[in-house]
Amino acid sequence: MKLAFDILAIIGTHKEITLRARVNSILNAVTVANIITQSMLKGNSKIHKITVSSEPIQELGKTCSAIEIILKKN
Repeated sequence: MKLAFDILAIIGTHKEITLRARVNSILNAVTVANIITQSMLKGNSKIHKITVSSEPIQELGKTCSAIEIILKKN
């Protein structure tokens, strides 16, 4: 919730903000985006674009997932 309030302060001075998260933080980024658009700025903001990607980690033989959420203030 603290992160949502921090973002609310930033989006108050900017028209657009980008949330980026990787691996375990993806759930938090999605939750914060939903709190901002559905609770705090209901009707005054929207999720403009969501980009999902992954990149291989050669050393571990795994992939690393990432998300980018762009919020726009109306």
